[in-house]
Amino acid sequence: MSVDLLTIQNEYLLVEICPTQGADIRKVARIGRSENLLLETKWEGSEANYCNCDSNDEDHFLSHYAGGWQLMIPNAGFPSVSKYGAVGYHGEAWSNSWSIIKHEGHQLVLETTLRSAPIKIQRKISLNLQTLEVTDIVTNNSDTEIELIWGHHPAFSSLLIDTSTEVQIYASEIAIKIDSHLETAKNSERILDQQVGSFVLRDFMKAPQSFLGFATEFKNGLASIMNKNNQLCVNLRWDSTIFPHAWIWIENKNILKKPWEKNIVTLAIEPCTTKNNMGLEESMKEPNNVLILKSKDSKSATIYLEVLNLPPFLEDFGFSKLVGVDSL
Repeated sequence: MSVDLLTIQNEYLLVEICPTQGADIRKVARIGRSENLLLETKWEGSEANYCNCDSNDEDHFLSHYAGGWQLMIPNAGFPSVSKYGAVGYHGEAWSNSWSIIKHEGHQLVLETTLRSAPIKIQRKISLNLQTLEVTDIVTNNSDTEIELIWGHHPAFSSLLIDTSTEVQIYASEIAIKIDSHLETAKNSERILDQQVGSFVLRDFMKAPQSFLGFATEFKNGLASIMNKNNQLCVNLRWDSTIFPHAWIWIENKNILKKPWEKNIVTLAIEPCTTKNNMGLEESMKEPNNVLILKSKDSKSATIYLEVLNLPPFLEDFGFSKLVGVDSL
């Protein structure tokens, strides 16, 4: 394991975090298993575990992207500008080196101060039984209010993604953009076999293709990924009053350009303050589409990732039992 990664664990889960680049969560594994539930890119440059931030475009982000789970602040999506200057692709927090405040067996506390906006962030990553809890406190250090985008970018590994995968999104609407070589790309419902708030990846995983969707109007801040072949489920929960949207990205060995080179399989569900990936400047043009923090104010939010082992017989085992809700 790289010396730059720190570990927390309990009797159920082991988690690795990279404080020198973004306080990224690089690994989530069940105890006693050689696995990672999060994507690992392993392409050249992704294991440097630091970022010099000389550039701010998408290629720069990708050259450092190791997979895992990033924090996106003060921007998410395309590079943009704010009243403080340029803000890079997916913001700055993912690239910063974070100070370690506390590191115990089951929890880690870190903090960083941004350069692209007067923002201080304190992050607590902890384990509670089979659940990883990620709490961020975002503070406006300035004397005026600021506008920002705040999002999370957890990308899951192929352990959760194959033809047996079913995804539940507790949203009323998903705006869809598809990039595919298949004729079925013209019909998003056919590709994802979407039924009553959930979709399966049976047909999607049969050929190279990519999917980008933007979910909104959440009944609950909740999404679940169930893989029947590997008898595994993860539930991602968040406060939908802070993150009223979630971006959905699915990649099945479709992107040709470097560093992807048709090697990546992943599914990301990304809770966000903002409904699409156009960047801060464009997002500010629409009402109620960015987070506004008043002078010296702080906002706290926790994301929960629950990891469940599924029973061997799933035919009568619905999502309601997995996520602890009575109905969809």
